Amino acid sequence: MGAPPENAVMARSSNRPAVLAAAVTVCVNANAILPLVGKVEMLHVMQRMFLYDEFLNVTVLSSTLSLILAPLLLQGRSIRGLLRLGFLALAALNTILAFTQFGWHALWIRGLIGVIYGAIIPLGQFNLGQIPVSETERVRLFSLNIVLIRLMLVGLPFVGIGLMLLFGGADVLFAALAVLSAVAALLIPPGLPESARVQATPLAELPLERPRRQLAWVDAVLIVMPQALYAVLLVWLSRAAGSESRYLLLSLVFTIPYAAVGIFSLGLARRLPAPLSALLGLWLPVLLCCGLLGGVSTVEGPATLLAVALVGWIGLPITFAPGQLISLWPTAGGRQVANLGVILLMTLPLSLGPSLSGVVLGMGEPSPQKALLLCLVSLPMLLWLQRAWQGRVVPTLRDPATLA
Repeated sequence: MGAPPENAVMARSSNRPAVLAAAVTVCVNANAILPLVGKVEMLHVMQRMFLYDEFLNVTVLSSTLSLILAPLLLQGRSIRGLLRLGFLALAALNTILAFTQFGWHALWIRGLIGVIYGAIIPLGQFNLGQIPVSETERVRLFSLNIVLIRLMLVGLPFVGIGLMLLFGGADVLFAALAVLSAVAALLIPPGLPESARVQATPLAELPLERPRRQLAWVDAVLIVMPQALYAVLLVWLSRAAGSESRYLLLSLVFTIPYAAVGIFSLGLARRLPAPLSALLGLWLPVLLCCGLLGGVSTVEGPATLLAVALVGWIGLPITFAPGQLISLWPTAGGRQVANLGVILLMTLPLSLGPSLSGVVLGMGEPSPQKALLLCLVSLPMLLWLQRAWQGRVVPTLRDPATLA
């Protein structure tokens, strides 16, 4: 398959598009993350627990629908203009929530925030998918983008906790979101090219040739599996920790390696022998996680803490798999659709985390027999991924021409 004209002879790009795309994602995602920090205070203000759950769930529902439908409705519109308008709208709506202390049509306002959230969160990546660079460079930029997002999102909850300690009350979180959105509206859009637009996507552009289609399925699994593992392990840690302060510590023991591995993941996958990188990024974290879920009821001692930290190596494939998957499409419109698919693949396992945990953790008390059962169930998937990792994933990362 010949290289498309837009990728034919392209110089190495700067990192700026990846940084701007990460800034868009983090500023929008803050609208979902910061309200989680203020759960206790918001429950006290709202007085009914189910209202808080509805407050969060209405955003998830409306943003998912908007994420799917918005690109169809906004075809041809300027990404720069849509981001400016979207962030200004988020600033206005969060200002209302902050100054009314959630007492004025809070569910409707959060529903509108969800609609805007879903419409603008992929726009930074849409721009990243349109810049004229080689396939190898595009994977690098998307991987850098994901590393930056991961590192910034790790810090957001601590920013929220700090704001509440300083100022008190959950309304300060929404005041902070209003300020963040207003600043984003001023600073981010000018960095994007005026020519960047939401692409129309003819259906004829979407089918892939067989080698690329096969790799796309593998990449999809490499996105979903780590996210599901991440969600299940965090729920398990909340049970095994015994207290909120210890849960915070254990979460850091897991999430810091998970985030840090991403910084080096692309280089590790390209330079290490494929069997070794598969051992570190697939076999070790999955089997350790199965052992923890099945055989440990309380996290105590350095050996268990080390096991929790090593599960963070599952962050290796989740860093480069999204960029590789998106880059498989040769046109900007095709990459745009692939990007939407990646966002859904990354968010769905996290959204279903409590349900997944109920299935995995709800089979009685932890025991060695349960650990062995989980390991045996995981074995076929690991063997399939090992073969694909050595035969397609790593060779393609090193030389995309192997799929031509």
